[in-house]
Amino acid sequence: MLHASLIGIVFASLPQDRPFVRLHDDVVRHVDVPVATTTFAAPTPTVCGNVAAGWHNQAVPGGGTLSPVAFANSANVDGSGRSVFFAQVAGVARNQGIFAADASGVQPIAVGCGSGGGSGTFGGGVGDPTPIGGTFSGFFGGTFFVPATNRAGDVLFIADMDNGPVNRALFFWRRATGTFSKVAAPGDVSPAGGTLSAVGPGSIDDAGNVVFLALGASTSAHQILKWSNGVLTKVAVNGDPAPGGGAYTQVGGESLGFSDGTTIPVGPLPDINTNGDIVFRPLASGAVSRGIVLVKNGVQQWFVTVNDATPIGGTFFDIAAANLSDAGEIAFYADVKVSPTQFSGGWFAGSPGNWRKLLAFNDPIDGGVCFGFGWSRNPMQSISSDGTVGLWTSVYYGPSNSKDEMILIDKTGAITTVAKQSNPTPLGGTYGILDGWPSRLALRGTFGAATPGASFGALNSHFTFTECTPTPVVYCAAKVNSQGCTPAIGFTGVSSASATSGFVVSASQVLNNKNGLLIYGSTGRAATPFGGGTLCVAAPLKRSILLATGGNPPPNDCSGALALDLNAFASGGLGGNPAAFLSAPGTVVDCQYWSRDPGFSAPNNLSLSDAVEYVVGL
Repeated sequence: MLHASLIGIVFASLPQDRPFVRLHDDVVRHVDVPVATTTFAAPTPTVCGNVAAGWHNQAVPGGGTLSPVAFANSANVDGSGRSVFFAQVAGVARNQGIFAADASGVQPIAVGCGSGGGSGTFGGGVGDPTPIGGTFSGFFGGTFFVPATNRAGDVLFIADMDNGPVNRALFFWRRATGTFSKVAAPGDVSPAGGTLSAVGPGSIDDAGNVVFLALGASTSAHQILKWSNGVLTKVAVNGDPAPGGGAYTQVGGESLGFSDGTTIPVGPLPDINTNGDIVFRPLASGAVSRGIVLVKNGVQQWFVTVNDATPIGGTFFDIAAANLSDAGEIAFYADVKVSPTQFSGGWFAGSPGNWRKLLAFNDPIDGGVCFGFGWSRNPMQSISSDGTVGLWTSVYYGPSNSKDEMILIDKTGAITTVAKQSNPTPLGGTYGILDGWPSRLALRGTFGAATPGASFGALNSHFTFTECTPTPVVYCAAKVNSQGCTPAIGFTGVSSASATSGFVVSASQVLNNKNGLLIYGSTGRAATPFGGGTLCVAAPLKRSILLATGGNPPPNDCSGALALDLNAFASGGLGGNPAAFLSAPGTVVDCQYWSRDPGFSAPNNLSLSDAVEYVVGL
């Protein structure tokens, strides 16, 4: 745990004039990449909203004031936009815990007492009760122990206990019921055999399934386990066969020892998405020595490896933990071997055969060049289903002149600035040091920063932000119908997962008095020959309720039109079977109108409009 007395020393020692990667907490690694200073990019815009959510000296329900050390203790963001984090509490015996915060204030989730986690000092039993007996005592701060959360606002965290059956466990808090469950604790039977000697942190999906690190009988016996409704199953352990040959030598590898004599496995942590897919970063003894493994439907495969070519040339040299999106893409930091004697690094995203560079050392940005990155880590999420990635970087402007920035990079490479060191904050004052591990979920995100000069004695704070929903895009080519007209798709209003009306996708120039429907999907665009035209939406396809084109009485002409309010349809107001993703903020949806055209012979007796791609809003 990083103590307040060390803060000034730690951050004064961060590098100023050599490119670097922040590995965790105050630990950095220099990178031997020459810094370019001659090419500059234009300043970038800001996000739509940014508010303080958990600041130093903020009142805590039950007494005391918050001490989050937000530039050193990362946070996660849940589906309602709350920042979820560990913090200490000043002025009371219940002096630490896991909290959520938004514009309405601080909400305690689990509160403990005594010294920090791993200290061996359990604090006198004034903490909240745990689900297995005893009370919460010490919690764990820093990059490795950030509590995980999901769209429902559930929270996963590690805590020590006073007078419990064991001294420590991994806990799951379900927001809907306000109840705690034990995920795992030392001494539990492992599905890999034997018992667990230690449990570590992990990640959760929207259904509350957990993937986490644990140790078997020894400190080298790393295991990745899955917990679902109280049942533990094995994902991978050291010694298991690796895809393509050899065996896993490390499925975890990072462990921390504590003053109470215990060891906790802390990384690299696995990740899990809403489809139940899992990714983890192992080392192996086969032809592939390291990379990211995807577990899909129980089958393990290398997703990206150190043998793969990179978008900036050369091959990946070392790969950090990967964040996994619901669309099946990953985002990760990697070192790159550009040539036998030249190395670089940066952030990358995508899927096999379709990797894209997000940002690399020496890339121009905001009037300077990229100078520092954070090593990608779970459970802090970076990538959403639309392919946008949030990350921290240090921008170099010249000797002893660099500034932290929190940025978003979309699939086109466009960069949006969320926060920048020395810019004003919502609390007053300016941003100082920014935490290196922001987190995003469903068009919302969170990051921490020092805030010199802020109001209320707020020395630092977590912040939450809302991303601007992009304007829908019309793409693809419509099929000219039998009357020589080209159906044209269009839209009015704004997509919103919380609204029951107000976003209409329409089509004009279609045949009158025919049936039609909207076909849609969440897996991207397509350009597939179909029915004499082009199917513009990638499979699997969903379809709306049946619609009528209306228009003039017979004979056929192009006076027909189609329209569907997708907010109303997604919320269940129009019947049918709307896909759940239509109500999931941040989901990219592609859609296209299909209707009858008897002027053409089968199988081409159909009409196809062009298509619209949009992002489901909040």
